[in-house]
Amino acid sequence: MDNGNMNWRQCCRPGTRRLVQLYSALLYNAHLRGFIDGEIYVGRAKTVCVPGFNCYSCPGAIGACPLGSIQNALAAAGHQAGWYVLGIILLYGVILGRTICGWLCPLGLIQELLHKIPTPKIRKSRITRVLSWLKYILLAVFAAAIPLWYGLRHNMPLPGFCKYICPAGTFEGAIGLLANPVNSEKFSMLGILFTRKFIIMLLIGLLCVFCYRTFCRF
Repeated sequence: MDNGNMNWRQCCRPGTRRLVQLYSALLYNAHLRGFIDGEIYVGRAKTVCVPGFNCYSCPGAIGACPLGSIQNALAAAGHQAGWYVLGIILLYGVILGRTICGWLCPLGLIQELLHKIPTPKIRKSRITRVLSWLKYILLAVFAAAIPLWYGLRHNMPLPGFCKYICPAGTFEGAIGLLANPVNSEKFSMLGILFTRKFIIMLLIGLLCVFCYRTFCRF
């Protein structure tokens, strides 16, 4: 019996990296009052982005998303705030590097948990290596070109990636808010944009079951 319990603990007990991922996700979403009230936290901490994908609009989020911050910084090109955001993100990159992806990113944690579902897995191949370039095209268009163009033309931010693609925004932000009965009236505001993003989120989630960290790889 003791050996059986020991084997179960060794098999199922999360490792150090998994615990750090979990604690990071909890820390990034530590504004519990937001889940109760169904509102987004807008305090001073939101002026600083967290190291990892965590949607600004999640009811519990205490910081901003780095990719969303970059898009807003591009829209604010020429303003001091834009350089401040880029400086913070570069500092994260220099100090933490890829540790952010493997240890601190809540979206990475979700993808890895989905990949643990027992199914046949897609292995790396020439096709997956070619498809891995797709993320750079999407980032160049939606996270750089659209925000920069819109910001220069209208002097207003338009985070294209967040608005049209980001699955973290759909799951943590939209669904996180809609899950609260306080926001039931917001269902009438949903349109084709939410439907498209919801389908994108489901598709990426499904692919993560078969392909490790689909969102990050492609």
